[in-house]
Amino acid sequence: MRKWKWIHKWFSLVLGVFVLLWALSGIILNHRQLVSAVDVSRNWLPEVYHYKNWNNASIRGGLQLGGDSLLMYGNAGIWLTDTTFSSYQKYDLGFKDGVDSRKINKLFKSKTGILFAGTQSGLYRFDVRQHKW
Repeated sequence: MRKWKWIHKWFSLVLGVFVLLWALSGIILNHRQLVSAVDVSRNWLPEVYHYKNWNNASIRGGLQLGGDSLLMYGNAGIWLTDTTFSSYQKYDLGFKDGVDSRKINKLFKSKTGILFAGTQSGLYRFDVRQHKW
């Protein structure tokens, strides 16, 4: 009987720690807006998460603005480049802090020329006068 008490106590304590960790991670995953502004450097993550040669969906697509200007978008944000891809310039001024706002799922140009960016955190419209989203 005493042995079962000891086993029950320690098994419950170990299992309780795991249940608390699962509950805490579930709360964080279901309320991601609470921690979405926190960025973790990819240098702290394993090698497979590092961006090399535009991997990991860092570029999902592109949108031609006109002439030789292209907007490339993806998990790394929005970048302005030319058709030869010789230089890149960040084009994500105005997005909220955090990776969810910079993870661009779709970039759209309306018939009237208005640019829209669809992110995980919402839909953004580009303001031409202020040059920001």
